[in-house]
Amino acid sequence: MNIFRDEEDSIAETRLHKYPKFMKHRYTYLVIAVVAQLIIAPLLEKQIPLIMPFLFLILILAVLGTLGLRQFFLRVLLGLGLLGFLFSVVARAFQLPYQDALYFYMAGLSADSLFLLIAITVLVVKIFSEKKITAETIKGAISVYFLMGFFWAFLYSLVLLVNPGAFSFQTGTFEYSSLTYFSFTTLTTLGYGDFAPVSWMARNLTILESTFGQIYLTVLIARLVGLHIVGKRQDTCASTKDQ
Repeated sequence: MNIFRDEEDSIAETRLHKYPKFMKHRYTYLVIAVVAQLIIAPLLEKQIPLIMPFLFLILILAVLGTLGLRQFFLRVLLGLGLLGFLFSVVARAFQLPYQDALYFYMAGLSADSLFLLIAITVLVVKIFSEKKITAETIKGAISVYFLMGFFWAFLYSLVLLVNPGAFSFQTGTFEYSSLTYFSFTTLTTLGYGDFAPVSWMARNLTILESTFGQIYLTVLIARLVGLHIVGKRQDTCASTKDQ
């Protein structure tokens, strides 16, 4: 079953879309949305707790704008993203008992994690099935790498909710941005040592993240860049022959 829109529909939509520039550079805007998460969240997380779910909602909309899914699948994925958003807002906005707030946090993180897992999978399939690899395609692949960092950060958050002693960190205070920082240092195999997994689940997740991160960079991204270079050379040769 094909979950993507037909090529003719995509071309027609691009021509008739109210924002054709967005459709043409949608991966560029996705990268901007991802980087904005990394910049804005640590600055406002303490002052405005509700900023986190709203920032992620913006990222959800940016991701959905790039997928090119059929209406049914698009609505299902949007519903999953909105569900995670609502759970996160309720957990932060209302003065709930600790146990109730914990359940809402876990439900929100689970929905967000599932959304990212599906979105990453769909994006990888979409990017690597494109007939012509352009600079915009490579930006899409880079955005997937960033989304992987957020996905693992959500998984670490779930582990920490279940087991508060799952991680050891040197800083006196702890925020979600701390797990994002740990996730990206693990994904890139930097490993500064100021944040360490303690429980077996946390350690196994770090092994998986670092392994997937290296495979993605060395195999998938490298393949896309190679195909992009080959495509540019073929275009250059074709234009030279025409002249």
